[in-house]
Parts: sequence; C-alpha cells; structure tokens
Amino acid sequence: MPSPLKYFCVLICLMMQAQVLSAQGKKLTAGSDTSFWYRDMLKNVAKLNLPNLKQSATGHQWRMWFDGQVTSYVLIIHPAESQLILYTQEYEDPLTGQPSNRIFVKAYALSRLQAKGIDSLKEAYGIDQIPTDEQIKGWGDIMGLDGVTYLMEKTDDTTYSFKHYWTPSAIKTDEAKKMTGFIAATEQLIGYQHFDTDFMKSIPFLSYFTGGPLLGMKALPRKEARRLRKARKAYLKSHPEISK
Repeated sequence: MPSPLKYFCVLICLMMQAQVLSAQGKKLTAGSDTSFWYRDMLKNVAKLNLPNLKQSATGHQWRMWFDGQVTSYVLIIHPAESQLILYTQEYEDPLTGQPSNRIFVKAYALSRLQAKGIDSLKEAYGIDQIPTDEQIKGWGDIMGLDGVTYLMEKTDDTTYSFKHYWTPSAIKTDEAKKMTGFIAATEQLIGYQHFDTDFMKSIPFLSYFTGGPLLGMKALPRKEARRLRKARKAYLKSHPEISK
C-alpha cells in the first residue's frame, strides 16, 4: 500500500500542475489592449526580474506602470507584499559617447493600509471599468509622440487585463478625467514625491533616461563625477560584450 508521504507528494504535484495550467490559460478581459505596448512592457518586466502576470500563477495582483521622460516606476499591489519600484537606465557617457546597459532600480515597501487605500481609490474612480485608450472615442486617436504613458495590469487565477493610457491629463474625455484624478490621488496617498526625490539623489549615473526624447544629467563636483566614471569604466571592463 502506498505510504501517506507518497499520497502527499502526488497531491502537491497535482496542485502545482493545476496552477501552471491556470496561468497558461488565462483569459484576456474585455477592454484590454494587445498592441505594441504589451511587448514593450515585457522588456521592463524582464529587466526588473518581475513575474509575467499573464503566464504566472501569481493569484490576485495589480500593477501600474508609469513611463516618464527620465525616470519610470511600477506600482505593485499584492496581498502579500505591495511596493513602488523606481528605475532608470544609464545613457551614453557624455565625454566618450560609449553606451551602457546599466539599470538603476530602487524599491520602496508600501504598507497594507496604503495598499487598501489604493484599492478603495480604484473602486471610487471605477478604474477597472475603463477600457484601454484605443477603445475610447476622443482618446486613442489623439496620441502624440511626446507625453507620458501609463500601463495597468490586473490578474487573478483565470483572467488577465492589460490597458494602455497615453497622457490622460491632456485628454478631455470623462474616462481621462477619472484616470487623472486616480493617479494624482494614488501618488499623494503613497507619498510619491518623497520617493522620487530620494531616488533621483541616489542615481549613480552622470546621464540617464528611459528611452524617451529627454535626458537627465547630473551636475556634480569634479571628484564625484570622476568616481562615477571610474565605476562605469570598471563595469564596462567586466562586461566586454557591451562595447562590441
């Protein structure tokens, strides 16, 4: 007769298999976007070593991505752990023009009270009911080359939602006004400006950007600038494939 331990191991394997199958078979919700933006977001998911919500058995989770001009963030609300992650990437050296693939990331933990507050704001503004901007008349057809982008993901055991919103503050639709209000209230609730100030001071690059048209540069004392260039040089020396 099989031992109880063997039964237990078989049960665990079946449960893990069910989770994987559930993740692979997640249904895309109505109002979602399947455009270029999803593929572009996956690059940042990989850079930040985050789970692919569409394919992972992560349970209930919500993420909001902000693609700024020189720094970006992803806000993660999860029952077990919620956090704000800010990130940027190094631009080419101002003196030599040599590129780099270095990314600076800093995570800030959020309290359960803040996470619950964001959930309440989402409900109050009806965020989950707002479709991706391409499906909203007067929004999806006004997208410009500059501005900022917000991406929102939501997942549970069986469904996945992905939505894109270009510069809601520049759009006059009711949906855009709700989104603008929600973003402002959320950033105020978590004290985003405090985190952003701390992050900007911590960036160990002389120049940095997130892939957009603008570039951030630090005006530093000569000694500090030399220290950062020395660290960059050491990194490039240990990664010779970058300069090829």
